Amino acid sequence: MNIKILAAGLLLATSLIAAEQAISVADSKVGFVIQHKLLGAVDGAFSSFSGTATVEDGKLTLLVGTVEIASVSTDSKKRDEHLQASDFFNAAKFPAIGFESTAISANEVSGVITIRGVTKPITLALVQTAKGYTLTGELNRKDFGVGDTIQIGDIVKLNIELALAK
Repeated sequence: MNIKILAAGLLLATSLIAAEQAISVADSKVGFVIQHKLLGAVDGAFSSFSGTATVEDGKLTLLVGTVEIASVSTDSKKRDEHLQASDFFNAAKFPAIGFESTAISANEVSGVITIRGVTKPITLALVQTAKGYTLTGELNRKDFGVGDTIQIGDIVKLNIELALAK
């Protein structure tokens, strides 16, 4: 009888343990959209990023990630090089964007994002998917000193699809 109780207790305890999982880069996407006054909506993505998600009892409890600026792609080599220059992301001095969650509910993730050495709070909508999570939201590029031009809008829409590594 005691062995059954111990086994049941161990089974319950292991289901409540937080499990840190890596983000599967091959199955994930870190994308953005910004309005350009002449070109309309410009889509972009970062191909090099990493992160971990902690899942406890089937719920996301912590999300941490890093995006490499040098991996930005907008389907224009000239534009991508300009985005890495000192007047935009300044990839030479600030090679990465960082994110760490501070609170997670069933439908949103709050955290801090660091761009160009400036850290600001951000809240993203959260949807759980079969492979992981989708996060959407927006930020103001001027809050981080990214780009000093009137040719593009201030608001950057974020669309992040995170698949968890198995």
